[in-house]
Amino acid sequence: MTDPYEIRYVAQAVEDLQQLPARITRQVLNKIERLAENATIVSHHAMKGTWAGYFRIRVGDYRVIYRLDHERRMITIERIGHRGKVYRD
Repeated sequence: MTDPYEIRYVAQAVEDLQQLPARITRQVLNKIERLAENATIVSHHAMKGTWAGYFRIRVGDYRVIYRLDHERRMITIERIGHRGKVYRD
């Protein structure tokens, strides 16, 4: 097994996390951790339009928007929020 990718959070993502209910926060963090451990083997869902260049993962009704850098082995979490609102900001 390879080493997990490094996870970075931009300030907005940290703020987004702090606004989530505790149960959802745990689910999101667990999913991000699994993503980092399996970044080379999972399929990443590329986004389009204004979010082109980003990827997303689904955690129930919530979405995590991130950038992926295979060269640096880094995942940068950009936004976290409810699916009905996260894409609008």
